[in-house]
Amino acid sequence: MRLDKITIVWTVVVLAVTAGFLSLVTRPQLKRLSELGDQIQAKRTEQALGRQDVKAIEAMQQEADELMASATDFDGRIPKQESLGVFLEDLARLTEAHKLRPETIEPGKPVRSSKVVALPITFRIRGPFPAIHGLIQDIERMPRLTQVERFETETDPETPEIASAEVSLRIFFQAS
Repeated sequence: MRLDKITIVWTVVVLAVTAGFLSLVTRPQLKRLSELGDQIQAKRTEQALGRQDVKAIEAMQQEADELMASATDFDGRIPKQESLGVFLEDLARLTEAHKLRPETIEPGKPVRSSKVVALPITFRIRGPFPAIHGLIQDIERMPRLTQVERFETETDPETPEIASAEVSLRIFFQAS
């Protein structure tokens, strides 16, 4: 089969036009398509990060709500007046309920800050250690804010089932 010159020229022209079309029209469109694909991927990544941000904001809002509830509860646990007598009566009742023997109760000098007054109280009790432990747990569960600062125990060598404990704590009330 013989190819004549005109067929070869037309073939070269068709190939040249096709190459020109690919170079001038299709190639820029493919480049643009690639850029659009990159933009789409960037937007998807941005959207995924946005969803994470929304989840983080929701988690922070929930944490803020919990902290506000805790602060409200905290403020409610600080009485408006000193009420040392009421606390000492509660302490005596709890000591008696645990069948402990109080040895001393010594209120200290109040410490003032701008919003609260801390009243230190030191007391010594004697009895079985599990009962002393139960008393401390009951003090911590009291509705008013208390802070146990120091807790020291020692057992009596003659009666090891009996312990003596010295507890230093603070009760708080609102400064006037």
